[in-house]
Amino acid sequence: MMKWLVISCWSLFAIAIVMLLAFTSQENVNRACELPTINIDSSNGHEFIRAKDILQMMKDIGYNYESISLGAVNCKDIEHRILGMTGVANAEVYKSLSGSIKVDIIQRNPICRIWNKNGVNFYLDDKGCAMPITPHYTARVVVVNGHINEPMLKTSVLDPNFGDSLLQSLKLDNIYQLVNHIEQDDFLKAQIVQVYVNKDGEYELVPRVGNHRIMFGKVEDIENKFKKLKVFYEKGIQPEEFNLYDTITLKYKNQIICSKR
Repeated sequence: MMKWLVISCWSLFAIAIVMLLAFTSQENVNRACELPTINIDSSNGHEFIRAKDILQMMKDIGYNYESISLGAVNCKDIEHRILGMTGVANAEVYKSLSGSIKVDIIQRNPICRIWNKNGVNFYLDDKGCAMPITPHYTARVVVVNGHINEPMLKTSVLDPNFGDSLLQSLKLDNIYQLVNHIEQDDFLKAQIVQVYVNKDGEYELVPRVGNHRIMFGKVEDIENKFKKLKVFYEKGIQPEEFNLYDTITLKYKNQIICSKR
């Protein structure tokens, strides 16, 4: 008898919860939409997307939060459109139990800005994907220019098929390998501000401190080349001597060649 009483109580409790949720859900459907709560993760230091951009986009497609009910808001539609905005890596749009719209956005992380020979410029992010420039924000990243013909592609350089057929001659994969290595090293990230691709397809690096040029050569043996450069900076030269050198050449195996002005 006691067992059946317990079961009955739990059943009534479950029914009450379902009815309460149904009532709350219906109430939220008819509730006037409030100003969405927009959370943009800026932990990577970038500001490609702003809350006002999201609000304006919602208004442009008919989701005027001042005159629309919560039930008329299609979260998946808004989410899809946000994912198409420049600088957005991930977005989640949902309705909270309190009846408001929540928007959570994670931004993309560019590692360099590429200028090709046609004057087109775009970012390359840490996932190996190209991303367009935004008019209101400029990321402080390494600039890559010179003899670069490649346009802004939709394919990531990390895609297994990136090097197939017509894509075999592209330099973007080499640029990614080189700049991503710089991005992962605090010293190199602070010192290297520009990468130039010369007519021979070799890479030259421009430092922040010093008037010299670093002749890196082809994108190969990256780790050892940068190891030589760091040893030279730490043990082979004094800070006051940085401007005495014209070039520092890393492209020859097991040696570093420097020329003074």
